[in-house]
Amino acid sequence: MNEKQLAKQRERAAKRRAVLEAERLRTGGRDPLSSDTWQPLEQPDEYLPTSITRDHAALAAGRYWVNDKYEVFVQTSLGELSADGWIAISMHRRDHGRDIPWADKQHCKNQLIGTECEGVEMLPANARLIDVHNTYHLFVNVDPTFQLPFRFGAAPAGRQVSPASAFRGLDKPAAGPLGDPL
Repeated sequence: MNEKQLAKQRERAAKRRAVLEAERLRTGGRDPLSSDTWQPLEQPDEYLPTSITRDHAALAAGRYWVNDKYEVFVQTSLGELSADGWIAISMHRRDHGRDIPWADKQHCKNQLIGTECEGVEMLPANARLIDVHNTYHLFVNVDPTFQLPFRFGAAPAGRQVSPASAFRGLDKPAAGPLGDPL
C-alpha cells in the first residue's frame, strides 16, 4: 500500500471514530443497538400494507413475523437442508432501507430459533445473486448442539459473556418458538 492509500485509510478510520464518538455522546454512552431498541417480533393477522409479498401460506403457517423495524419470513421447506435441521430466515427493513445491524439479525435469530443455535448469512455467487428488496438471508440450524465448522477461535471453558454482548442485551438465555424448546 502506498502513502496516498495509507493516508486515505487513516482519514476514513478517523471519520469512523468521530461518528462513533458522536453517537456515543448522543445516546449518553448507550449502544444504539442495545436491547432497549429491539422490539420483539410478533405474528400479525394480516400482511402490512407496505409488505413486499402476499404469501398467504406463510401467514397462515405462522412463518411471517414483524416488529417496528422488520418483516421476517421463516422458511422450513428447504429440501435436504430441512432434513439436516436448517431453517431459512429472510428479513428486510419495513422502510425498505438497506442495512440491518448485526445485533438485530442476532436478536431475530435468538427469538425465532434460539440463543444457542448457530447460523450463517448467505452471500451468494454473483451468478446466483437476486437483490431486489434489500433482503438478508440467514440459515440457522435448529439443533443447539450443532456447531459450524469454522469460527474465530475456541471459547474457553466456562466462558463469560463478552461485555459487548451484555451491553447489547444479548446475554440473556432464551429459546425461540421454532428452535429449541422453552
